[in-house]
Amino acid sequence: MAASTYTITLSNAQSLSVYQASSQAVNSSPVCSLTGPAASTTVTTDFSPSSDCCIKDVVVPAALTAGGIEVYNITKSQRSGKIIGDLSPYLATNTTRNPPRICFKAGQSYRLLQIVAGNA
Repeated sequence: MAASTYTITLSNAQSLSVYQASSQAVNSSPVCSLTGPAASTTVTTDFSPSSDCCIKDVVVPAALTAGGIEVYNITKSQRSGKIIGDLSPYLATNTTRNPPRICFKAGQSYRLLQIVAGNA
């Protein structure tokens, strides 16, 4: 099983832990947590940062070889078009990780949408 938990570090010192299930399907929402490591038992898919922030870093484990996400703004009921289309360049061993500028507003709720299937 190639399920993986990866971390999205935010500029406000919060970290979003995301659990991508084995073969995570396109248009599904991986579970996530701002309060600790996400796992197969995590039930939350929505998150709301404590203050305005942007993605500072994304770190994925070696077991994660496929997958991509888009940010969905629940508050505005719209897809953002802000994506990380391929998670594999963000391996922990890659010292030149440079995630796209994706920002979040305090008081708004977000969800990640799987836009590229996860590895089996």
